[in-house]
Order: sequence, then C-alpha cells, then structure tokens
Amino acid sequence: MSKVPPLKERFHTLNQLQLETLNLIRKVRFQLHRQPYDDGLSDREFLDQIVQPLEDKIYADRAMAKLKRKEKTEVE
Repeated sequence: MSKVPPLKERFHTLNQLQLETLNLIRKVRFQLHRQPYDDGLSDREFLDQIVQPLEDKIYADRAMAKLKRKEKTEVE
C-alpha cells in the first residue's frame, strides 16, 4: 500500500493577506454600485464566490497558527 505524503503547512504572509483584502474591497465597492439588471454576480453569488473563499483562507490560517502555537508549547 502506498504511503500518503503529509500535508505541507502554508501560511499567507501579511502582504498576501493585505493584497487580497484590498482586492476584496475593490470588488465590494463595484458590487455595491451594480444595479440588479447590470451584468455581473448576484449578491448571493458574490458572497459565495468572492467573500467566502477569503474568509475560509483567513480561518484556515488562524487554525494553522493556533495549531503551531499549541505544538510549540507542548514541546517546551
């Protein structure tokens, strides 16, 4: 049976998170000015496709950081 390779941890840098946040703000501003009959995403689609992925990344980073802090305190 083949061995599954371990997951590699990955944190987003502060710079990456800032750039993604600025990009989100730009998209939110555009979405708020969009009329319902204009082309583009509905508000529900916008939340699902734009906002939720960034929120998930932030939660994942926070969980990874918490896990690393816990591992560090257990080693000491």
